[in-house]
Order: sequence, then C-alpha cells, then structure tokens
Amino acid sequence: MAGQAVTGRAPPPMPAREGAWGIYETFKTSEGELIFIGLTSDNHWRRFCHHFERNDLLENPRYGNNQHRVKERASIRPIVAECVARHTLAELTELFDRIGIPFAPVAKPGDLFEDPQLNAGGRMLEVNFKDGVRAKIPRVPLEMGSHDLGLRRQAPAIGEHSAEILAEAGLTGAEVEGLRARGIVSGPA
Repeated sequence: MAGQAVTGRAPPPMPAREGAWGIYETFKTSEGELIFIGLTSDNHWRRFCHHFERNDLLENPRYGNNQHRVKERASIRPIVAECVARHTLAELTELFDRIGIPFAPVAKPGDLFEDPQLNAGGRMLEVNFKDGVRAKIPRVPLEMGSHDLGLRRQAPAIGEHSAEILAEAGLTGAEVEGLRARGIVSGPA
C-alpha cells in the first residue's frame, strides 16, 4: 500500500514488485541463507554504504535519496546483493543489529519448532502421532471470543474410546464385549 501511495502505481506480486523503498527484500548470504533487509531511510543507506566502504554510492546523485533509489532499484539491488553475499547470516545479524539497519533472518518451517515467540503462550501444541512419535505443530491461528481452539485431547488410537461411546449410546459392558468378540468393535478390552 505504501509503495502504491509513493509511486502511484499498483505493485505487481512479489518478487517482481516495486515498493516505497529502494531496498526492502531478501538477499542470500555467503552460506546460502536468506536475510531480509530494509534500507528504508537515508540514514540506513548511509550506514550500509559506510560499513561496506561504498562511498562511491553515497557520492552518486542517482542514489541521493530514497525516491532516487526506488527509481534506481535495478542498479543498486545487485550491489547490495554482492555486499551481503560476502558474509554469513550470523555476521550480518550482528552487524545490522549493531549499526541499526532493519533486518530479519528468513526462517524455514523446520527452524520454527523451537522459536521462542511461536512457543510462547501455548502457540505450539505437542501432538501424539502413530507409533508413539510426538511432535509440535502450530495451533489454529484463530480467536473466537473466549473459545480456546487449542488441543483438547490427543487423537485417539483406533477403537480407544469405543467402549465409552457405546456406553453413552446405552450399550452394556457385556454387549460391548460381545461386539468386540465378533470383531465388530475394535479397541482395548
């Protein structure tokens, strides 16, 4: 929305989009990991250029301010990508945090199982799968008033609750056992 407001044009879907900033996207690190970088102000741009010793970019009037950099995105994106590609994700994380450049490591789904934010407040649920395997899955990301959409109980094994359900339907214990003996009902005795 901000990109459309600044440029006056509806942005195409990512990654072929033009936004409100010259650099606001992901780049590959030296080990092939992805990091999101947002050089959203002239101060961010200056800090980036100073750290990577690219004063030539600061002196170039084509990149003099954010609006110019948006227009020149095609020429500055490869330069930023080359600077980033020389460093590991850990190095860039420390650097950008220290010099105040907006960034975020791009996580893969497997990286998120132990993510502190996802695990806070019961957002990840421990679920039993067949053969005794336990794994975390994200809870349904919906809220409906005070209704808890968390895990009420583990999925039952085949026939695990058959006797209870049949008892609620009015069958006696002897009738349930008779059905079990004939192979009509499955589950623990």
